[in-house]
Amino acid sequence: MTDISDRAVEAAAEAYIRSCEGKHMGVRDFNEAIRAALLAAAEVTEGWLDIASAPRDGTPVLLYFPKRYQGKGGISWGCFINGEWLDSRAIRDNDASHWQPLPSPPQGCKT
Repeated sequence: MTDISDRAVEAAAEAYIRSCEGKHMGVRDFNEAIRAALLAAAEVTEGWLDIASAPRDGTPVLLYFPKRYQGKGGISWGCFINGEWLDSRAIRDNDASHWQPLPSPPQGCKT
C-alpha cells in the first residue's frame, strides 16, 4: 500500500468538492470524481516544493541547495531539527530553497 501525504489528501478533497458542486452522484460519477481528484492531487504533490512548505518535525526529505558546487546546485536528504536544516552529513545548511518527500523504498525491502 502506498502512503498518501496529508497534503495529497487535502488536495484530493478540495478537487473532489469542486467537482461535486453540491450535486448528488451515483457510484460511477462518484468514482470518476474521486479519480479526477486523486490525479489533481498527484499533480500538486509531485516535483520540487518551496522550502517554506517543508515539514519542520524532523521528517527526512530531499533538499535542493542552489549555492552548492560553485552555484550549480546540489541535492541531499536532510531534516529540520532544533530550528535548522541538517543535511545527510549532519552539516547545518539553511540555504535549501526547495524540497520533495523521500520516495518509498523498493517493494520487498525492509525499512
